[in-house]
Amino acid sequence: MKLPRAFQLPVLLASALLAPVPLVSAEHTSNWAVLVGTSRFWFNYRHLANVLSMYRTVKRLGIPDSQIILMLPDDMACNPRNAFPGTVYSNSDRAVDLYGDNIEVDYRGYEVTVENFIRLLTDRVGDEMPRSKRLLTDDRSNIFIYMTGHGGNEFLKFQDAEEIGAFDLADAFEQMWEKRRYHEILFMIDTCQANTMYSKFYSPNIIATGSSELDQSSYSHHADNDVGVAVIDRYTYYNLEFLESEVKDLSSKKTIGDLFDSYSYDKIHSDAGVRYDLFRGGADAARSRLLTDFLGNIQNVEVDGSRNATIDEEILALSRTIAALTKMAEEEEAAAKNSTANPAETKSQRNQTKRQIHQAKPLTDDDCSICIRDMPTMSSSKEPRTKVTLESISLSAVPMTTHNVAWSPDAELALGCEDSVHIYLPEFSPPSAKISWANYESVRQYNDIALRFPVVELRRPELNRPLFDAVGQEFQVFDSDPTLTAAPITGMGGSLNHVVALEWSPCGLGRMKRSVLAVLTSGGALTIYCEGASDGMGSLKVQGRNTRTLRSWVVPWAVGGALHVPVVGADETLDRDDHITAFAWARDTGAPGALLAYATHDNEVVVLSVQARHKAEAAPGHAGEWRVEEVARFLAEGPHQLLDPTDPDYTTGGSSFSISWSPWLNQGNSKSSIISYVANNYVGFRQVTVRTPWGHMETPKVDVAPADSSGICLFLGPDAFVVWEDWIWTVDNEKVCRGLVATPARVQAFQLPFAVGASRTPSRKHSVYECDTAYPTPEDNAEISNPITGLVIHPPSLSLVTSTPAFTLVRLCATSKNDNWHQTSLSLPVDPETHEREPRWATEIEQSIQHQLPRALAFQMIYNPENENAEQGEDGSDDDDLDGDSAYDPGEGDGDGDDIAGMRGLDTSDQVHTTRMRIWGMASSPGKGVTAVFVTPQSTLKPDRITFGGAKCRVLFGRHVPPEGKDDPLAPPTNLSTEARMWEWMYGGGPPVPGIESAGDRATDTPLKRKFAGVARSRLCPFCGTVITPDGKASRCVKGHAFEKCATTGIPIMAPGVSNTCTVCGSKCLKLGELLAMASDLEDIRGLVREISPELCGGCGGKFIN
Repeated sequence: MKLPRAFQLPVLLASALLAPVPLVSAEHTSNWAVLVGTSRFWFNYRHLANVLSMYRTVKRLGIPDSQIILMLPDDMACNPRNAFPGTVYSNSDRAVDLYGDNIEVDYRGYEVTVENFIRLLTDRVGDEMPRSKRLLTDDRSNIFIYMTGHGGNEFLKFQDAEEIGAFDLADAFEQMWEKRRYHEILFMIDTCQANTMYSKFYSPNIIATGSSELDQSSYSHHADNDVGVAVIDRYTYYNLEFLESEVKDLSSKKTIGDLFDSYSYDKIHSDAGVRYDLFRGGADAARSRLLTDFLGNIQNVEVDGSRNATIDEEILALSRTIAALTKMAEEEEAAAKNSTANPAETKSQRNQTKRQIHQAKPLTDDDCSICIRDMPTMSSSKEPRTKVTLESISLSAVPMTTHNVAWSPDAELALGCEDSVHIYLPEFSPPSAKISWANYESVRQYNDIALRFPVVELRRPELNRPLFDAVGQEFQVFDSDPTLTAAPITGMGGSLNHVVALEWSPCGLGRMKRSVLAVLTSGGALTIYCEGASDGMGSLKVQGRNTRTLRSWVVPWAVGGALHVPVVGADETLDRDDHITAFAWARDTGAPGALLAYATHDNEVVVLSVQARHKAEAAPGHAGEWRVEEVARFLAEGPHQLLDPTDPDYTTGGSSFSISWSPWLNQGNSKSSIISYVANNYVGFRQVTVRTPWGHMETPKVDVAPADSSGICLFLGPDAFVVWEDWIWTVDNEKVCRGLVATPARVQAFQLPFAVGASRTPSRKHSVYECDTAYPTPEDNAEISNPITGLVIHPPSLSLVTSTPAFTLVRLCATSKNDNWHQTSLSLPVDPETHEREPRWATEIEQSIQHQLPRALAFQMIYNPENENAEQGEDGSDDDDLDGDSAYDPGEGDGDGDDIAGMRGLDTSDQVHTTRMRIWGMASSPGKGVTAVFVTPQSTLKPDRITFGGAKCRVLFGRHVPPEGKDDPLAPPTNLSTEARMWEWMYGGGPPVPGIESAGDRATDTPLKRKFAGVARSRLCPFCGTVITPDGKASRCVKGHAFEKCATTGIPIMAPGVSNTCTVCGSKCLKLGELLAMASDLEDIRGLVREISPELCGGCGGKFIN
């Protein structure tokens, strides 16, 4: 709306009158503190206490948390060894809890890295970085920087994983000075040989002090016998003693010189050092600086408490004039539009004008504040949400195995790393959120908070006692060594125990019909993780939305080693002592339970039936009722005779991914699937049949064929695996299924019929020399060193049948020298200029490995060798792509003067590639529309150092777009959950999902809502007692009190805690117990309630938050 001329002058007057008065120039206007601990592990308790002691001091002297950056690499307060949980003490009498209830940690755990510290100082962070994690200083800010940890000559260790050098720190301070990010710096460091860390400083206005000279150690002050470790260092202790006794408040006149003069060798047991030469005015000026100039809050602006009545009156009068002119202008504009609009439009515009005028009320004497209200924006439900960008995920981890990416049927992403699992939950923002579709590109596909939990904890055999109680078998514990055993793999509890494989179950086993996660560790145990009953704190708010947490996750049972499960037909526990080497869940059977197969070190395959029942009223943390039974076991050693390891022709084999299930074939009163297993240079196929119907929490009837229905002899390297096509074909009136074997040097296709009712004799035992599989073929020899680590079979085309399934594969290593790290059998687009040739992750990896620098420039480290990839370079965020677009390009001539000067005299014709990529695994989404790869960028210029702190890893996403002009119908994925269909719609090009596009598209009149309509009309407002009537998605009373409606029944929800929230659409549905209480007089109320799912949303079918 264009403002009338009469309205423009008061606006200018208002802006001039309300403009802030410029502050009088001051020497410095703010104090900031950066407090950094760099040590992990319990025995470094004192380093955490050092940092928290300094944190308490600067807060006591008035620096607010908004101006304190606290970096803690470990949480000693929550360490299981802590005899005083939730506390940290530095004094012998434990009088002051340093951890307290009000500390604000800005960087925690794996966020405390050298890179993040330098980015913090130089402000080289992305726009998405929250203000709490930024050092928002300027040229009038004094900064107190305190660091503590383990160090040496000109270096300080970060988490025993990396180091920051004296030159690195000096260069960071120089960048801060050039960018006018500080006025003066007080640098204090407590570590061995600490004084060497500030020896390379060359930037002005820095005062530095350290605890020890070259070749001197920094000693602890005292230990607490109850805590069991040293609790503070001597240097920090005597600094705190001085500050607590001499600097009691901001009026203190104690100076930097007074503090430094208090240092003595007798107290600290080392020679504390100081440096004044960089400070303006030298030692005298530096020593005269007050300690509160760095450690206390500063307020340069004083506000007179008396009010200026004249200004108040002028502001009030001006606000009334502005409001009146606004109303006049809007009425004139509405009148002009009414002259040409139709009556319906006129009424709508009049109502809109009335609402706008209501928002612009004048200021009064009682209310001198301005209220800004966010108005929700609604958009067309037909607009596809595939515009949302698939952003990569960054994390610090140590991958120990391949195939460590797993997608659940609800699009939850799990990553297996060293001794832990990272879980990313999909983000489904509801259409009613205050965000428009036009801005939807800024929404990430996964929540910002990742769930991470360790998986190597030793599980006792008693964990499985409820499984035996459920089937009425006697539970018995056998004597066995739970640590190291004589088995071929490390025993449970061993120091080398790490994640080997992980996989999600079909939907329905977990609470709220979710999947459960099975994790195999190198100790030979398979552990199941799921959500337990919630204590009401099972979710947290992330950007205004509820998301799930790990608070309620539990381990209901495990198998392997000393952990046994009931065996069908047995009366008591059987001492199997199985050490599991591989496992796989069967695909969804459509029954209440699921089947799980695992391979043992004795070359056996075991089939388990798994069922669960969860009650809404269970006690917090309850894992549910589980029925797990061993229903079948067969020998899977193959026809080849095993060679002795000392035989010259012996080759290593075995696979942690040797088990796989085909799709289920429905045969009326039974369902059949085929288990594939990998043995010594042999892939066997064994048919499994389940009798139907399968009653809930009842033992299923499972039949396993006495012999393999088929088998393939071929040379297999370590970690060979099989992938099945998710489709059953009819060929010559026979049901067949296809798949691929990754040897893993190459791909071998196969097609296998379902041998209904057929029985075969076992394959004849023979030598690998007879079938010529003792040695790899010449083709395999070329690829055996770069094995396949990920293989995805795409949905088949129903209009064009191919001889082999369409697939995409990736290999372990991608470099500039090999071009077969990514292969696909999909047809290429007609015009690569208008259609993507390959998924986005492939493009990003290719651009990264092809990135080059002049050899001299690269090896002299004049420029960062990998812009944002492996090292997370200089001026980008962790979420930047791996394309190196902003890295140096010799063909570009737009560099600044320093870049040009650095390039003079260098030979730019000799280029070297800077990056190679390690590809750990690949997985496809539940609907096959999106693929994800887990990669680690590595430098080609220097050896990589991967320690406890982890390497910089990325998860990249991409979508296979069909070629232009080809719209072949694909085999539709079956039994997808609402979450999976939502994911495919948003990111995989799938069709819209009914019930979640917008509130207007939801069914407003369903049979259930009609039956509960009377109950909905009878509800009265709890605030004013008036009748509640429906108003769109909500219900309102006469006085305007709004209540959200139950998405299932349409009944208004008028109290907290009586409903469940959908994770997909955000709607609420009344709990079944509340419905029974509200509609007790309704005819056949219990029959109606049985039609309602206690786990699924009645609006879209999504699952509730636990």
